[in-house]
Amino acid sequence: MELHHYQAILRPFWPLIAGLALVAGAASLVAALLAPPTYTASARLLVTRSADFGPGAGLTPNNEDTTALDVPAIIAGEPFRRDLARALTAAGGDGPATVRASAARKPATIDAGSLDRIFDASAPLTVVDIEIRGGTTHAVSGDEQGGAIRSTSQVVLKRVAMQGIQAPPLGLGAPNGAVQALGGIRAIACRITGTNGDALKQQGAGGVLARDTAIRGSVYDGISEEGGGGVSVAGGRIANSGSSAIVEFDSGGLSAAGAMIAGTGRGAISEFSDGTVNVKDTVIENAGGDGVAEFEAGNVTVTGSVVDGADGGGVAEFGDGDLSLRRSKVIEADAVGEFDAGRLTATRSAIIRATSDGLVAYGGGGFVGSRLRVSKPTGDGVAAFTGPLRLRHSVIENGDRNGVEAVGTALHMERVEVTGNARGGVGVFTDEPSTIDRSTIAGNGGVMSGSEGGISAADARLKITNSTI
Repeated sequence: MELHHYQAILRPFWPLIAGLALVAGAASLVAALLAPPTYTASARLLVTRSADFGPGAGLTPNNEDTTALDVPAIIAGEPFRRDLARALTAAGGDGPATVRASAARKPATIDAGSLDRIFDASAPLTVVDIEIRGGTTHAVSGDEQGGAIRSTSQVVLKRVAMQGIQAPPLGLGAPNGAVQALGGIRAIACRITGTNGDALKQQGAGGVLARDTAIRGSVYDGISEEGGGGVSVAGGRIANSGSSAIVEFDSGGLSAAGAMIAGTGRGAISEFSDGTVNVKDTVIENAGGDGVAEFEAGNVTVTGSVVDGADGGGVAEFGDGDLSLRRSKVIEADAVGEFDAGRLTATRSAIIRATSDGLVAYGGGGFVGSRLRVSKPTGDGVAAFTGPLRLRHSVIENGDRNGVEAVGTALHMERVEVTGNARGGVGVFTDEPSTIDRSTIAGNGGVMSGSEGGISAADARLKITNSTI
């Protein structure tokens, strides 16, 4: 039969033939898209003869090389794999490693169950587009600490999701971390939830960088750093931490920008050494301790941020560093306070319903404030002890005690309204020269408080000009 006869027979059925081919192609494409990611590991090995066996090892009497013929069988054998593993472990390894999904369309999933550590590296480790579920640590102390990912070098995580990692404190030690490193941690666009321990734990000089990363439900700290490397958080959210959201135990400093922190068992952001603290455009809600705190000599700067609900101070500095509050709001927290020799500076900020004093400076650095609103504190609105108190263009109103109080230090007020405070308006308890200029002090005190006057200034050298009392 000639070709044109075949063509004539098949021509009426061409839609069926083409349709079958298209269906088969579509089915293959869908199967490929739904297939789990695959992984490839490669290594380059140089196999040489050992000098221990003399110059004739691996050669026939005719000097023919038998080693090359035997290498495939040697490499495929179990003894070679065991020897290679021992050699690599002994050498420690110094080359970086990367673990990533085979395609960018979706992350690969590792369901580790109760596996004791998933990745354990002694070289820089990068993990990309991987979802990890489970994983634990059974170590009590020493180099074997760490949860799902541990490295004695740096760890870099990109678009990694981790869930249900078991890294609790074992014995009397500190909690372990879902990710624990000695050379630094970099977490970019990651999600870490439900860690029984710390989420990110750095113990060394490498520091922690978390960018656009969400951490939720850590039994202990969200991010913990000790070793002087510092912590930098940009964007992201840290919620429901059993201890602190971010804590730095050494002198590396701490910064948070554009972050959301909600629900901590202790202080939200804490720096326990002499590192600086910079918080910008960040919201902190429902802290179980201080909103932002520095416990030694580092400076604290909070700009464009909100602390809404803290069982401790809204913002506090307990060492010799200065504290600066700019364009920020503190709601229902203890005082914004400088409790040592540093200066407290506050500008264009609001302190609302403080659960003690609104703003207080206890050290010799004093207080400088402008364009503030302090409303409904349960203590004094603004108070300073031993350092000068300078206040301009501000409103101090409806507090349970005095509006402004200077104890043992000079007071200088300009264009300030002090109204509706239950005990009194302004208290000046010093013999240093003090001034009140172009201010209003009205509607303060009452019969129950024992103070009808706007100003209490026994033995004070106080000059009042152009003001309403």
